[in-house]
Amino acid sequence: MEFNHVSVLLNEAVDSLNIREDGIYVDGTAGGGGHSAAILSRLTTGTLYSIDQDPDAIATVTERFRGDSRSRIIEGNFGDMRRLLNDVGVEAVDGVLLDIGVSSHQLDEGSRGFSYHVDAPLDMRMSQSGETAADLVNTLSVGELSRILSLYGEEKYAYSIAKGIVRYRETKRIETTLELAELIKDNVPQKVRRDGHPARKSFQAIRIAVNHELDVLESGLQGAFELLRKGGRFSAPS
Repeated sequence: MEFNHVSVLLNEAVDSLNIREDGIYVDGTAGGGGHSAAILSRLTTGTLYSIDQDPDAIATVTERFRGDSRSRIIEGNFGDMRRLLNDVGVEAVDGVLLDIGVSSHQLDEGSRGFSYHVDAPLDMRMSQSGETAADLVNTLSVGELSRILSLYGEEKYAYSIAKGIVRYRETKRIETTLELAELIKDNVPQKVRRDGHPARKSFQAIRIAVNHELDVLESGLQGAFELLRKGGRFSAPS
């Protein structure tokens, strides 16, 4: 499946890396390859390592840069960047780019379970492996669900939504995106339903929890700065 994604601040992000044509660079969130292609266009004898945990993204960039000797594709999480690069013999790099967050492809591809507008299995896994959103909402306690919705989504009605989820699953497992979206809608005040979709914040929070995004970001940033050689550049267009 083709991985389409609109790169954020493409030129600004790549310009900020101050690319040397013989340098070593990392695109830690390869996606559809937009940023990677821009970096490659500025290299001659240099090398770009494009990393992504999403198999769809890996398939796309592998095909897109097939035959380009400057391109190396690595399937993995950017949180493990330092280990992934060390495993292929790279100890230091000249620049790292991270376009952090969910991609337009993952949101637009309804079957991935990120969207509250399209009915699909409740998944939300960027890597397509591990625990799903359905696993979380059907097993976590009221307190833990409320904490996730409040901390990661700044959801004012987190406790009410969490109670509604736990009450609902006593009779039926929550399986789909629209099932969860309707359940959230039923557990917030009527006035909230007029201010955008009431499931937006909760879906964001659950996605962050499923993918351990804050932990990954912390370890990814640490790894990036440990890899950067003196004078190296870091760019995060998000």
